[in-house]
Amino acid sequence: MKIVIIPQSPVIFLGQKFTIQINVSDCDSTVQWISAQITGKTRTLNNQTNTLLHGIVKDALGGPQNAPFFGHVMSGSRLIAKDLTGSKSFCLSILVENIPPSYDGEGISIAYELMIACQKSSQIDKSHVFPIRFIAPFESSTSLQSCQPTASFTIDSSECS
Repeated sequence: MKIVIIPQSPVIFLGQKFTIQINVSDCDSTVQWISAQITGKTRTLNNQTNTLLHGIVKDALGGPQNAPFFGHVMSGSRLIAKDLTGSKSFCLSILVENIPPSYDGEGISIAYELMIACQKSSQIDKSHVFPIRFIAPFESSTSLQSCQPTASFTIDSSECS
Protein backbone atom coordinates (compact mmCIF):
# COMPACT_ATOMS: atom_id res chain seq x y z
CA MET A 1 0.00 0.00 0.00
CA LYS A 2 1.26 3.46 -0.91
CA ILE A 3 0.18 6.66 0.87
CA VAL A 4 1.06 10.15 -0.37
CA ILE A 5 -0.02 13.51 1.07
CA ILE A 6 -0.43 16.78 -0.82
CA PRO A 7 1.25 19.14 -0.06
CA GLN A 8 4.24 16.94 0.76
CA SER A 9 5.51 19.07 3.67
CA PRO A 10 2.53 21.10 4.90
CA VAL A 11 2.96 24.35 6.82
CA ILE A 12 -0.10 25.03 8.95
CA PHE A 13 -1.00 28.25 10.79
CA LEU A 14 -2.21 27.59 14.33
CA GLY A 15 -5.87 28.50 14.74
CA GLN A 16 -6.67 28.28 11.00
CA LYS A 17 -8.16 25.32 9.11
CA PHE A 18 -5.88 23.61 6.62
CA THR A 19 -6.72 20.84 4.15
CA ILE A 20 -4.39 18.00 3.23
CA GLN A 21 -5.15 15.51 0.47
CA ILE A 22 -4.29 11.89 1.22
CA ASN A 23 -3.92 9.55 -1.75
CA VAL A 24 -4.05 5.83 -0.96
CA SER A 25 -3.09 3.44 -3.76
CA ASP A 26 -1.85 -0.08 -4.43
CA CYS A 27 -4.14 -1.71 -1.85
CA ASP A 28 -3.72 -5.35 -2.78
CA SER A 29 -5.92 -6.49 0.10
CA THR A 30 -8.78 -4.99 2.09
CA VAL A 31 -7.71 -2.37 4.62
CA GLN A 32 -10.00 -2.67 7.64
CA TRP A 33 -9.46 0.94 8.69
CA ILE A 34 -7.19 3.92 8.12
CA SER A 35 -6.65 6.74 10.64
CA ALA A 36 -4.68 9.96 11.19
CA GLN A 37 -2.87 11.25 14.26
CA ILE A 38 -0.66 14.28 14.96
CA THR A 39 2.21 13.99 17.40
CA GLY A 40 4.57 16.68 18.69
CA LYS A 41 8.10 15.85 19.77
CA THR A 42 10.63 17.98 21.60
CA ARG A 43 14.31 17.24 21.32
CA THR A 44 17.02 18.82 23.43
CA LEU A 45 20.17 19.49 21.46
CA ASN A 46 22.67 20.13 24.26
CA ASN A 47 23.21 19.25 27.93
CA GLN A 48 22.18 22.70 29.25
CA THR A 49 18.76 22.51 27.58
CA ASN A 50 18.36 18.89 28.65
CA THR A 51 18.93 19.93 32.27
CA LEU A 52 16.52 22.90 32.03
CA LEU A 53 13.72 20.79 30.55
CA HIS A 54 14.29 17.80 32.84
CA GLY A 55 11.88 19.14 35.51
CA ILE A 56 9.18 20.00 32.97
CA VAL A 57 9.39 16.56 31.41
CA LYS A 58 9.31 14.84 34.79
CA ASP A 59 6.19 16.75 35.87
CA ALA A 60 4.40 16.48 32.53
CA LEU A 61 5.10 12.78 31.90
CA GLY A 62 4.99 11.56 35.49
CA GLY A 63 8.61 10.51 35.77
CA PRO A 64 12.17 11.24 34.71
CA GLN A 65 13.12 10.74 31.08
CA ASN A 66 16.66 9.82 30.11
CA ALA A 67 16.29 10.32 26.37
CA PRO A 68 17.12 13.66 24.70
CA PHE A 69 13.59 13.78 23.24
CA PHE A 70 10.03 13.39 24.50
CA GLY A 71 6.54 13.59 23.09
CA HIS A 72 4.79 16.70 24.36
CA VAL A 73 1.41 16.47 22.63
CA MET A 74 -0.70 13.91 20.78
CA SER A 75 -4.01 14.40 18.99
CA GLY A 76 -5.39 10.93 19.43
CA SER A 77 -6.33 8.80 16.44
CA ARG A 78 -9.08 9.98 14.04
CA LEU A 79 -10.78 7.50 11.71
CA ILE A 80 -10.50 8.36 8.01
CA ALA A 81 -12.16 5.32 6.41
CA LYS A 82 -13.18 1.69 6.95
CA ASP A 83 -13.08 -1.28 4.58
CA LEU A 84 -10.85 0.33 1.96
CA THR A 85 -9.87 -1.42 -1.28
CA GLY A 86 -8.17 -0.19 -4.45
CA SER A 87 -7.18 3.46 -4.69
CA LYS A 88 -8.93 6.38 -3.01
CA SER A 89 -8.28 9.98 -2.07
CA PHE A 90 -9.36 11.78 1.07
CA CYS A 91 -9.37 15.39 2.25
CA LEU A 92 -8.20 15.84 5.81
CA SER A 93 -9.24 19.15 7.38
CA ILE A 94 -6.99 20.09 10.32
CA LEU A 95 -7.47 22.82 12.93
CA VAL A 96 -4.96 22.96 15.79
CA GLU A 97 -4.72 25.43 18.68
CA ASN A 98 -2.81 25.85 21.96
CA ILE A 99 0.39 24.02 21.02
CA PRO A 100 3.92 25.42 20.69
CA PRO A 101 4.85 26.22 17.09
CA SER A 102 7.47 24.20 15.25
CA TYR A 103 10.93 25.39 16.19
CA ASP A 104 14.48 24.47 15.25
CA GLY A 105 16.96 26.25 17.47
CA GLU A 106 20.43 25.61 18.88
CA GLY A 107 19.23 24.18 22.19
CA ILE A 108 15.83 22.70 21.41
CA SER A 109 13.82 21.43 18.47
CA ILE A 110 10.02 21.13 18.39
CA ALA A 111 8.75 19.02 15.51
CA TYR A 112 5.38 17.56 14.50
CA GLU A 113 4.38 14.63 12.37
CA LEU A 114 1.21 13.33 10.80
CA MET A 115 0.97 9.57 11.10
CA ILE A 116 -1.39 7.68 8.83
CA ALA A 117 -2.00 4.23 10.32
CA CYS A 118 -3.95 1.34 8.85
CA GLN A 119 -4.97 -2.18 9.74
CA LYS A 120 -4.56 -4.93 7.17
CA SER A 121 -5.54 -8.43 8.26
CA SER A 122 -4.40 -8.58 11.88
CA GLN A 123 -1.45 -6.18 11.59
CA ILE A 124 -1.43 -2.43 12.24
CA ASP A 125 0.90 -0.48 9.95
CA LYS A 126 2.21 2.80 11.45
CA SER A 127 5.01 3.34 8.94
CA HIS A 128 3.42 6.26 7.04
CA VAL A 129 4.78 9.34 8.86
CA PHE A 130 4.92 12.82 7.31
CA PRO A 131 6.54 15.93 8.82
CA ILE A 132 4.29 18.96 9.29
CA ARG A 133 5.15 22.45 10.52
CA PHE A 134 2.97 24.68 12.66
CA ILE A 135 3.39 28.46 12.63
CA ALA A 136 2.04 30.63 15.46
CA PRO A 137 0.62 34.14 15.23
CA PHE A 138 3.05 36.97 16.01
CA GLU A 139 3.75 37.45 19.74
CA SER A 140 1.66 34.46 20.81
CA SER A 141 2.85 32.23 23.62
CA THR A 142 2.22 28.66 24.75
CA SER A 143 3.44 26.51 27.59
CA LEU A 144 5.27 23.31 26.70
CA GLN A 145 4.47 21.94 30.15
CA SER A 146 0.69 22.35 29.87
CA CYS A 147 0.09 21.95 26.13
CA GLN A 148 -1.27 18.35 26.24
CA PRO A 149 -4.29 19.19 28.45
CA THR A 150 -4.98 22.53 26.70
CA ALA A 151 -4.24 21.52 23.09
CA SER A 152 -7.18 21.47 20.71
CA PHE A 153 -7.15 19.21 17.64
CA THR A 154 -9.96 19.04 15.10
CA ILE A 155 -9.33 16.50 12.36
CA ASP A 156 -12.18 15.85 9.91
CA SER A 157 -12.01 13.68 6.83
CA SER A 158 -14.06 13.15 3.70
CA GLU A 159 -13.59 11.11 0.56
CA CYS A 160 -12.52 13.15 -2.47
CA SER A 161 -14.58 12.72 -5.62
